[in-house]
Amino acid sequence: MKKYIYIIIISFSPVLSWGQILNQDANGKSSIVWQGSSLNIDIGETLIKINHFDRSNKVYKAHEILYGFDLQAKNEGGMGNLFQEGEFTPNANFSSIIGLRKVYYKHNEFSEEERRLQNQKFKLAPLAFSEYQELIRSNIKGCTINGIESPSSKKLRDRLDLLTTLGWFQLENKIIESIISIDEKDTCKSKLESEVLLLAESVKNNLNIQKMIQIDLDVRTIQKENRVAFVSNKMKLFYFRPSLSALEFKYDRGNDSQDFSARFIDTLQIGYTLEVGMTVQNKLNYYGINLGYSFLNNFLNLDHTTFRYSERDSSITSGALTRDETFKAYSGNYGTFGNIILNLDYLRMFKLGPSQYILLGPYLRQNFSFNRELFDHYSVFGIHMNYLNGKSGKFLGGVYVQSDDISGRLNPNFTKTIRFGLITRLNLGSVFGL
Repeated sequence: MKKYIYIIIISFSPVLSWGQILNQDANGKSSIVWQGSSLNIDIGETLIKINHFDRSNKVYKAHEILYGFDLQAKNEGGMGNLFQEGEFTPNANFSSIIGLRKVYYKHNEFSEEERRLQNQKFKLAPLAFSEYQELIRSNIKGCTINGIESPSSKKLRDRLDLLTTLGWFQLENKIIESIISIDEKDTCKSKLESEVLLLAESVKNNLNIQKMIQIDLDVRTIQKENRVAFVSNKMKLFYFRPSLSALEFKYDRGNDSQDFSARFIDTLQIGYTLEVGMTVQNKLNYYGINLGYSFLNNFLNLDHTTFRYSERDSSITSGALTRDETFKAYSGNYGTFGNIILNLDYLRMFKLGPSQYILLGPYLRQNFSFNRELFDHYSVFGIHMNYLNGKSGKFLGGVYVQSDDISGRLNPNFTKTIRFGLITRLNLGSVFGL
């Protein structure tokens, strides 16, 4: 019990060195799955992770399919060895997911109307956007100098193309305001200004674009009058998640081998994991559980040593010319084994203000090895605390702390099993059009 209290206390420590994606442990794992796309860069672990989870229905429906992928790459040698020759130990993992999600919506009269408008907006958007692009092509002829489009003309086109990504509200005004992007010294300034005004007038007379502008205005009005909470509904998700991993390193067979190539073996180990799980949301509470089987190796139990290998160039007779190579090799009783995994996660959102939340929750990872001589059973326990801006959907930061061996079976020195971390995240929703 003292260990768990110790973790809770130091979870608020400012000592930070790792990174993770929202509601996941230090290794990027979680049984809580929700829609979204993000990029995670973990400098301390030299880890890059990207994931994308989407749903089959872009309109609000009670049942829908959730699908996506998760790609991760890291250097097992850490940042300190990344830039040293021969000391790169790559480890990659790819997983996919498919699941069935049941959503229980809880709307008042305003949010029901908002849902209806959002569905209309989704259906009309492709046609309105296509017609807007056609109006740009027909009205903005641009300006060329010696057959090359002027910088102001190109900048204007780019700005007009991006206007609808910021919303359709007040589109005509935004078009007219784009005149400021035209360089005062540009000889085509007056021509481009006239074309912009023609575009604004054409947009004003386009029926589908005006419908989109009105829908956008109505949605904004409803949201302003009665903003529905960021997590007002209930949800259940049942999913299946297979994954593949690949680890490459140089294995040291020991001093019994006299030949270099016989002693140091380039080893590529492929592993896999199969998981079934469930995520449950009840208002501001998220629960996750999954059970799986992994085919792993005991790489983490191996000892590592940095070697310097020198080879003489016999073609040089006027002196001694040698080539030095530094590399890291791993030694010990190496092998593969099966492993049963049980993951438990809990996440609680505490509301600070309009669409602003503090997220706090513990997680537990239980691992049951089929070969305890190679790798014993062990348990991971941790707590994370994050800040989330729900209105924009952007995660802004947080901290976590975890013990990689809360049971003390792999390392009896508890303090050496602790990881602290700084949570960082880049929202990729705009890339995938979410």
